[in-house]
This record gives sequence, structure tokens and C-alpha cells, in this order.
Amino acid sequence: MDRKDIILKLKKRILKEPMLKEIFNKIVSYFPDSYLVGGFIRDIALDIDSRNLDIVAQFSPEKIAKFVSSIKGAKFFPLDIKRKIFRMIIKNDSEKKDNGKIKNDSDITTVDFSFYDIIKIKDELTGRDFTINAIAVPIVIFSETYELPTKIIKKDYELP
Repeated sequence: MDRKDIILKLKKRILKEPMLKEIFNKIVSYFPDSYLVGGFIRDIALDIDSRNLDIVAQFSPEKIAKFVSSIKGAKFFPLDIKRKIFRMIIKNDSEKKDNGKIKNDSDITTVDFSFYDIIKIKDELTGRDFTINAIAVPIVIFSETYELPTKIIKKDYELP
């Protein structure tokens, strides 16, 4: 499977589910220079259902607060303030609860935001724990109006 196939698979998965579609449309709107990274890409490429997104973006506390408030039912908290890593949790519309409690991980979507300096995206990726988690896809690709270029992406493709 080449990169174009993976990106098409990601787009198809995101567009098929209203909650993911809403999240990605808002991420594109608020953080157009951000990247989807890591395990979500791997899982979708391997046909594994995933609800854990990792986004690297440039953000201010005000902008991230405005973004989170735009998503109904989202909860937001810091994971590592020093390294500027935050988590957003969203209860999925289709969730089934027992006595108001979430039954399993598929009932929630998590989005982890890591801050990065635009010049240092490669450094952010090389600091990840596994090679597969060092995959990054520009978030703008998931805009409903974005069309993939018809050219083949070379294996030695460099991120901007």
C-alpha cells in the first residue's frame, strides 16, 4: 500500500463518520498547518478501528480553548503542560451507557494535541516512540475541498 492509498483510506474513514468529519473539519479550520500523526494512520492502514487521534499543531491557549468549545460535549485537560500536550475527549453520539458510565473505549474519541514549532516538525516526529508513530499527514488533506495531486508521491518525500 502506498501513501496515496493510505491517505485515501484515511479520508474515506473520516468522511464516513459524522463525529470524525466534524472534528477534522474544525481542526482544518482552526489549525490548517497541523499534522495528523502516529497510530491512527497505522490503524486505518491496517483496517483497525481507531478512535485515538494525535495532532501536532501550533496553538495558543486561547485558540485551543475556542476550538474545544466549538465541539459539543468535548472535555479538555493537560497531559503535560511543560511539553504542551493536551487531550480532548468526546463522547460519541452512538454510545450506549450503563448507569451513565462509558461502556468501552469505542464510546469515546480522544484527540491529543502536541505543540510544535513549524520549523521543527521533523524533530517532533523523530522524538516519537516507534517508527510507525513518526508518520505525519498534513491536516489540510482532510478538508472536504482538498483534492490529492495526481502525481505519485515518492518514497523519499520530505515534509515541508
